[in-house]
Amino acid sequence: MREFLVLITFNLLIGYLESELLNMEKNLIIHNSKFLISSSLCNAKTQCISKCLKNSNCGFVIYKDKSCDLFTKLAWLYRTPSTNDIIHKRILFSKNLKYYWPIENLSLEEIITQANFINKEKWSFTEDRFNSSNSAIELNGNHLVLEPRIYFNDDFTVMVWAKVNELILESSLFGCLNGLGEGVHINFLGGKGKAYYAIYSKGSAMFLDLVTDLKVGVWYHFIISLENRKIAYFYLNGKLEKIGQGFYTSGVNRTSCFFGGHSTRAVLDDMKMFNKALSITEIQNEMKN
Repeated sequence: MREFLVLITFNLLIGYLESELLNMEKNLIIHNSKFLISSSLCNAKTQCISKCLKNSNCGFVIYKDKSCDLFTKLAWLYRTPSTNDIIHKRILFSKNLKYYWPIENLSLEEIITQANFINKEKWSFTEDRFNSSNSAIELNGNHLVLEPRIYFNDDFTVMVWAKVNELILESSLFGCLNGLGEGVHINFLGGKGKAYYAIYSKGSAMFLDLVTDLKVGVWYHFIISLENRKIAYFYLNGKLEKIGQGFYTSGVNRTSCFFGGHSTRAVLDDMKMFNKALSITEIQNEMKN
């Protein structure tokens, strides 16, 4: 009887791990060792999955014939069809996450839809907030421009990890505009140690200023969102700083979307865009990831 209960518990644990913490992508395999974190032997799939969940860099798991392979988030770019193989994808990839630039191992690639940058001037790879080399972008008076496409439609959330090297008046952290007077911005206010989130729509504007004073050389997690097409939120490090009445930003091709700006001197990492206004719990979970 005890062995039967242990078997049931074990199967329930596998089901929980696979449904709550990872998604399964069937008939796919990853063959690029560049993004392999580790390869080891595990007698059970739960042991393998547990290894991934304990490793903050792990995005994908392949368990086959007692071999446990952990891969970074960028490995998703190198998936290929393969009969009867399964990739376990960590839930850190929310179904509402539409664009993600993890910046890792000398790569700038956007890993969900390949929405890549179209300019590469006055920037370099540098250490991220975990001191991993070549895993963040240092901007020295330039911005990384995205290809034109629909980035926002109805509600949205944009988040960026950033460390400001110099607070320059009206230097940008993020912006997405079109030719119809609509757009969103995160800008800095120079030596005042402040930043603001702005939404522009048809000649009108809404501004939300940070309460917290920013310090040069410190990593911050910036989050802006729009809920129900009208309520704007500005978060810093997982805490709500300001809330206000915003404007609906329609889903049109943005002619000018970018991270950074012509006078921006900052380090950027882990940029994400979602197609919903994340809750405070979701934002804090994203920050932990």
